[in-house]
Amino acid sequence: MAYVRFLGRVSWHRCLTGVASWAVLALATGSAQARQAPSGSSDPPSLSTVAADSPEISDPTSLEPGARGRPPLTPELGGGADSAPDGPPPSGPPKGYGPPPPSILAVESWYIGPGDVTGTNTNLSMGFLSVSSGKRFTFGRTMLSLRPQFQTLFLGESGLGLPDQIYGLTMDVQVEQPLSRRLSLQVAATPGLYTDWRNLSGEAFRVPARMFASYRFGPELVVIGGVVYTAQPDLPIIPAAGAIWSPNDRWRYELIAPRPRVVYRWSEAWQSYGLFSFESSTYAIETAGRNDLFQYRDFRVALGLEYTTKQKARWFAVVGSAFGRRLDLGLGEDRNLEPGLFLRGGVRF
Repeated sequence: MAYVRFLGRVSWHRCLTGVASWAVLALATGSAQARQAPSGSSDPPSLSTVAADSPEISDPTSLEPGARGRPPLTPELGGGADSAPDGPPPSGPPKGYGPPPPSILAVESWYIGPGDVTGTNTNLSMGFLSVSSGKRFTFGRTMLSLRPQFQTLFLGESGLGLPDQIYGLTMDVQVEQPLSRRLSLQVAATPGLYTDWRNLSGEAFRVPARMFASYRFGPELVVIGGVVYTAQPDLPIIPAAGAIWSPNDRWRYELIAPRPRVVYRWSEAWQSYGLFSFESSTYAIETAGRNDLFQYRDFRVALGLEYTTKQKARWFAVVGSAFGRRLDLGLGEDRNLEPGLFLRGGVRF
């Protein structure tokens, strides 16, 4: 019910403006792909098994990568409020080299229940909604992926002087280059506006970026290492390293810090997973008529379930807890928040 009350306070005209902007970007990438000549390269890229099924990185501020069909190349690091949430696991074991294309359309939402804010008599709940679309271009063995996204973070009436809603309008640009049949490199950036549309200072435009390398020892093991530049003042750099181990067709262990995940595949259509993640996000906002910076981070532990239809639409639902929550404001006092219920769901095509 609390999330439903969020919807009653939505500034729909701002949301529609953002969605319209996203649609223009999506159409532009679609038109560009339509004009592109198909590649004649048959040499499969070595990034294969690490190309992810998790959501493509929408805002590496929050650090989240992915695609459909195989274990993730880049660890799903972050996925904070200004990012696409951590996606459900892939629909099956790796079947070959080369990452699958990004989702044609993805709609995702999450909600964190009310948590008391230390030093105040109020609490804060949060909701999130994102719409994104992706296209991939192939130039020989090099792959370029473009992914525009519009997102809204709902803060409700917190009593903390915060805006009811905060927005993100981004374009993820990712280049993946195989260096051999085992070694591959990924470089990406996500320029965008992260703002309440009142504060459009230089802090509203940020360019998070990431770079990862993967080495495939065999069909069961891929080792990954890299670094993420979050473009956040308090946490600008996050290293990431680990391995993806798939001992059989049922189990997959994504042992990648700071977001490990264990996946169990029940059938061709159903799979479940458990995850632990660190999330963070930053937005430029206006408080009391002055430009400010909203920074939020937490830890999440959750269980998820995914169903893949015959038309390859992937529906997923996640339930868990968000804890270690912290809210930092540039002009205000930093606050800790009590743990809250964490829910997430969505669909990708």
